[in-house]
Amino acid sequence: MRLMTVPKTKKISHKPRLGPRSLDLALLFDKFIQYWAGKAEVEFVDQALDRPLDEILEVCVSWKGSVTGTLVIRCYSEFLKWLAANRGPNSPHELNDNQSFKEMGSLYCVYLIQNYWLSSIFELGLVLPHFSTVQDWPQGPSNSTCRLRVEKNPVEIRLWID
Repeated sequence: MRLMTVPKTKKISHKPRLGPRSLDLALLFDKFIQYWAGKAEVEFVDQALDRPLDEILEVCVSWKGSVTGTLVIRCYSEFLKWLAANRGPNSPHELNDNQSFKEMGSLYCVYLIQNYWLSSIFELGLVLPHFSTVQDWPQGPSNSTCRLRVEKNPVEIRLWID
């Protein structure tokens, strides 16, 4: 697709987005997983479903700073096993499946912040991962969502920006 130049005389008025779009979440997660595991097959499916999947595990990562938000990553236990088995060779110590999931959620959250918002004036407080359920989610609809398959494992990502 060719990019078209907008004439200088034409004013564009739009409200800036507060956060990444669904495809941005997916593309950054793909890059992050390549860092985590070396080479992995990541396939973008679409936006997350309105109704969450049942019997799924999720890690919720909240942060405060110049931008405050909550990131939820949801998957089945098979993905946790894959994460733990495919940690890069530079990992300093062994982690169990649950610890690997929390570490991955925290690191992806920081990666997302660095790639989307980080500037010389950005402030970032604590990044706190914890296991959660749908009842723990922020009120209202998420700002962006995506569903992926990582080595055939379904993964769902939801992001709320305060």
